[in-house]
Amino acid sequence: MSQPTLLDELLALDMLTLRRHTEAAGDSFDPAAQRQQLAASLAASQLLLVRGLDGCLQGYALLRQQSATHWFVGMLNVHPAHRQRRVLRGLFGQLIALAAWHSDSVLQSHVYRTNAASLQFHQKLGFTIDQQNDKAVALSIRYDTLQIRLQRLLMKEPA
Repeated sequence: MSQPTLLDELLALDMLTLRRHTEAAGDSFDPAAQRQQLAASLAASQLLLVRGLDGCLQGYALLRQQSATHWFVGMLNVHPAHRQRRVLRGLFGQLIALAAWHSDSVLQSHVYRTNAASLQFHQKLGFTIDQQNDKAVALSIRYDTLQIRLQRLLMKEPA
């Protein structure tokens, strides 16, 4: 049996965690379309990735730079069994290490209203709501604010 490709791993995690929120919001989740979207995003985004000691994917993020000071979170997905501080430290440590950040950079994100856990997480990090409609919420945060919040959150004792 062959090893799954990175694209296979990302798609499997998306199918596990996103299908329910997507369909609850009234959209369809088509694995073939999601695979194509992931492939396109990988080509145009910074990939942040965390694996366990066994090599299994535990979480990933895709960040796309839209301008010198604006970034968009195309995806942030952590396996439900690994939603712990170590995985977040890994992802956010990589985010902070990206060389293109400026103190006035803005990070933007979109979240389905049906994804209460993600909305709560964004608010805990300090994101503010820019726009919202019946399906989704657009949020943003300045990088300098995010960096301070992440340092506070991630310096706490491991959960």
